[in-house]
Amino acid sequence: MRQKTTALFLGLFLAITASAAAEALSEQSLSQANFQGLTVEGANKQECESASFLKNSFIEQQGVFTIFSIHAEFLPVNEGEAGISAFINDSEEALAELKPKDFKNNWARVQIPKENLSEKNTLKVCAKTSNSITTVKVLEDSKIGYYKMPVLTVEKTVSDSRPIVGKEVKVTVKAKNIGSAEAKASVKYWSIEEEIAQITKGDVEFEGIIKPGEAVELNYYVKPKYALQMDLASAWADFENVFGETERVYSNRPTLYVQEPEFKIMAFLSTQEQTALKPGEQAEITLTLRNQAQAAIENVSISFQAPESVILSKEKIEGLNFQAGETKTINLSATSLFGEGSFQIGCKVAYNDPALASSECNKLVLEFEKPKASQAFVAALALVVIGAIVYAFVYKPERKRAG
Repeated sequence: MRQKTTALFLGLFLAITASAAAEALSEQSLSQANFQGLTVEGANKQECESASFLKNSFIEQQGVFTIFSIHAEFLPVNEGEAGISAFINDSEEALAELKPKDFKNNWARVQIPKENLSEKNTLKVCAKTSNSITTVKVLEDSKIGYYKMPVLTVEKTVSDSRPIVGKEVKVTVKAKNIGSAEAKASVKYWSIEEEIAQITKGDVEFEGIIKPGEAVELNYYVKPKYALQMDLASAWADFENVFGETERVYSNRPTLYVQEPEFKIMAFLSTQEQTALKPGEQAEITLTLRNQAQAAIENVSISFQAPESVILSKEKIEGLNFQAGETKTINLSATSLFGEGSFQIGCKVAYNDPALASSECNKLVLEFEKPKASQAFVAALALVVIGAIVYAFVYKPERKRAG
C-alpha cells in the first residue's frame, strides 16, 4: 500500500479488511443510492461510476467514523497491478488506491474524513484491470456506514540517540488508542532487534485492553553491540477492530548513532631523574591517574610495560576505584640489570565496564649508561705510567755501562 495510505490510516485514511459486517450506528448500501455495481472487463482498462448519499447526523457525534466498505472481485487471479480507487465530492486526490492484496475475503474499508463531507455527497469509484487481472467488479452491496471504532498509533523513542558501544539506552514504545472504542491489543517489540543490541531489562510485551484516549508504554533497555549507525526495528500493535478482524500497526524506527567507547582515566608516567643511571641503580617513577568522567569508575586495572632487561617493582595493579574527578598517584621503581641504552616504560589502563575502552599512558624513557672510571683512579693510573717511563729512562743506560 502506498505511503499516503499509511499516513491517512493515522488520521486521514483507514483501510480495514473484514469478512463480516460490523455492528454499525448506521449503514446504507450503495444500491440504495442507485449504484448498480461496476464491472470492467479486458486488459488494462479503467471505468468509473458514482453514487450519491446524504451526510448522516451520526457524523456530528464525537468519535464517529464514516467508512466506505468496498466489496470487490478480481478475476481470473487476485494478484497483479489492477486496482480500485475512491474519490469524494469531485476531489482529484483519491481517498484510497487499493490493490488486490489490500482486500481480505473480497472486502476492504476506507475512512472518509469528516472534513471532506458535505450535506450531499458524491462518491466516485474507479476500477482498473491489468494484463493478469482482466475483470474487476465492484459489487452493489458495497456500503457507507457510521461506526465507533478503535484506532491505534505506535511510537518508538530512545533516551540517547548517540550512545557508545555497550552503554545502556532506554527504549520506550507507546501505543495510544486515538479512536472511540476500546481495543483488545497486543504490543510487542521485534526480536530481530537483538542482533544489533542486547536487551538487558524492562518490558517488551503488553496484552490487554486500551481504552479510547488511553496509552500503554513498554520501557526496556538495550546495549548497542557495534559502533555504527543503526535503525532499531519497528515495534507493533495487533488489535481487533469493530469488524472482528486483527489489524497490525507498526511504529517508526528510531536511529542510533553508536560511537566508539572513550577512555576516561588519564594516565601519565614521570620521573625526577635528571641524569643517566648506571645498571643496578633504581629510577623512581610516579604514575598519576585522573578520572576525567563525571561519574565514578570502579575496578580499574593498570598493567606496566618494560623491556626484559628492566625490572619493575610493580607489574600490575587491580581493583582501583575512582570518584568523579579524583586523582591518584602510584610510585614504583625501575632497574636495569645489565646493558646500557634508552628503555621505554609504559602502561595500559583497562576497565571492567566493556563500554569503556582501554587506553595507553605516555612512554617514559629511562637512560642507563656504562660506569665511568673515577678521577682518582685515572690519576693513579697516570702516575704509574709516568713512573714506568722514568724507570726505563734512568736504569736502562746504567745496565749498558756496567756491561
